[in-house]
Amino acid sequence: MKYLYMLVASLLLASCGTKYNEMQECLTQMEGNEENYDTPTTDSLALEVVTYMDMHGTPEDRLRAWRQVGKVFHRMGNGGYRNEAYKMAVASIDTTQAFDKTLFALTLSEQAQALAWTLRPEESRATTFRAIALAEAAGDTVTAMYIRGTNYGNFHTDTTSGFTVAREAYDYLWEHRYYQQAVDAYGAALFMSIDGYEPDTFHMHLDRLVKHTKHNITDPHSWWTREYLLARGTVYQRQENRDSCIHYFKKLAEADMKGVKVPGIRGLSHLADAYGHWGDTLQAKQCGEQIMEISYHNQQLRQDNDSKILTQVYQSMHAQMAKDEAADRKGVMILLASIVALTLVLFLLYRQRMMKRQHRELLQQNGEYAALLASLQTKDTILESPIVKRIHELSAHDAHPSDEEWLQLQALIDKQYPLLFPSLQKDYTMTEQEKRAVCLIVAKCTPSQMSVLLVYSKGNVSNLRRRLYAKLTGEDGKGTDLDEMVNGLCR
Repeated sequence: MKYLYMLVASLLLASCGTKYNEMQECLTQMEGNEENYDTPTTDSLALEVVTYMDMHGTPEDRLRAWRQVGKVFHRMGNGGYRNEAYKMAVASIDTTQAFDKTLFALTLSEQAQALAWTLRPEESRATTFRAIALAEAAGDTVTAMYIRGTNYGNFHTDTTSGFTVAREAYDYLWEHRYYQQAVDAYGAALFMSIDGYEPDTFHMHLDRLVKHTKHNITDPHSWWTREYLLARGTVYQRQENRDSCIHYFKKLAEADMKGVKVPGIRGLSHLADAYGHWGDTLQAKQCGEQIMEISYHNQQLRQDNDSKILTQVYQSMHAQMAKDEAADRKGVMILLASIVALTLVLFLLYRQRMMKRQHRELLQQNGEYAALLASLQTKDTILESPIVKRIHELSAHDAHPSDEEWLQLQALIDKQYPLLFPSLQKDYTMTEQEKRAVCLIVAKCTPSQMSVLLVYSKGNVSNLRRRLYAKLTGEDGKGTDLDEMVNGLCR
């Protein structure tokens, strides 16, 4: 009987060792996949690995597994789950014991990015500085500089100062021949710095990125691919190189359509703008029709997205429970029930928060529109026109004007203020998108309404107005300076 017990014990140990090695191999493969987007990891596999490592892995195993879960949810565009995954990853390490400081610093850096994504800037900033301090304390200057470059937005509220930090980190890493770390740390800042470089210099930096980056910039799943295509196309548009500009914007539109679960419209928006810039109104109109169709389709998909994610999580938990039936059933059942309950709570909290946020935004837009309607009895008769009322109604319902409606709005403004556009375009010919922005200013649209109507982020709306003011006057200014200038010409 003694020997029988020893035999059973040895078989159990061997079985556990085999399972552990299998999960380690899966985890290593997941890390490689997420770095290169070769074979994107499914959330069910990631949750299976993290569940096993939570029960049987070392603290660093748990950190690595939760980190990969965060990366999977990042690729899926689920910011709430991504944040919780990184929180679990960081909590896996007991900092009073020995641990891999470089791995932990990089995980903290990625957690800071997740916090910034979910609009928690102060926590993101504190986490970034903690990661840098940890790397510097370990004597790892390369990792510290890499984190400075990737998290440049956490250094100052002034964006230009943040870009300066990123550029300094890039220069340091490049001069010390850490080429891959240099281009990857500076990549996000570079994509946003197009106006800060001459086109030839910007092309040089993009060539460096292509040559040295560890990221796959040919796979449409990759964020890096889409940002790279956008940057190339934008620079060629600045150079008035029509064929190259259209080529890269078409590839961006294809990547948006094929590379993500929910088709994107950014590539088509830039392509439509480029066609309009070169006077190809037919192609621009076709792109606009595609944008409207995709936007409607995406609204339908978003309604089902949360329930599908919850179903996938439940199915992965159920599959794990079936595989571990031979183990202690009571313990496994309790653990899985706890994980499912936690997932449900997190899902419900996240969904409730997003619904409240969407409700607040809708109330704000409706409130702005209601306030405008109350002022229609003023002397500003243009606000009484049907097309202007239609524009405000579209923004209140998160919809976009058709090309015909844009033309109606501009025709009304040309008739009401015939000297407006000739006065603005004495020394600079505005693009179609810039003309639309001016029309929205005359129609008394707020920046949040302009963001909806132009299919831009609020930050991009502010940048568009600021840059147009500089082009028209030759002076630096703010978006509100353009508003005052346009309204002044309409008196």
